[in-house]
Amino acid sequence: KAIPTECAIKVFKTTLNEFKNRDKYIKDDFRFKDRFSKLNPRKIIRMWAEKEMHNLTRSKA
Repeated sequence: KAIPTECAIKVFKTTLNEFKNRDKYIKDDFRFKDRFSKLNPRKIIRMWAEKEMHNLTRSKA
């Protein structure tokens, strides 16, 4: 792959306690339905980051 000349970066400052309410953003997405676990907030953060990356990639197209 070629190195991109431009990129977008989204920065979110959050804590695990604040993030627990954001599970709705992930659990309704069919791509993450099988991997969703409300019991592990760190996994939710990782999936949220994956979803954001996918959205950024889509917006580029």
